[in-house]
Amino acid sequence: MRWGGGGRISRSPPRTARVSAVEVYETFNPGAVTQLELVSASGARSVVYRARAEKLGSATRVLRADIGCTSEPIVAMRVTIDSRAVEGWNEIDAIGVVPCAE
Repeated sequence: MRWGGGGRISRSPPRTARVSAVEVYETFNPGAVTQLELVSASGARSVVYRARAEKLGSATRVLRADIGCTSEPIVAMRVTIDSRAVEGWNEIDAIGVVPCAE
């Protein structure tokens, strides 16, 4: 996905669940992801990853934020990117969560 500057992608997981990690599959020009945020069933938001955007080459990367197990089910996630900081097409093919082992 490419924007003129920054942008946000919001997604809901296929089912509401407590999660232990968030994964973002950056398949071309990775490094534009600056923040990952989760939204719980109660509406609480929590930032689980924050970094400065930087060019990491053009090879695929799986950005994984291990967070332990959330105390509440997660209903949405938000990915913030800074495409100005990473030149070229910034491609994200998948965004997912890893459910807690219960």
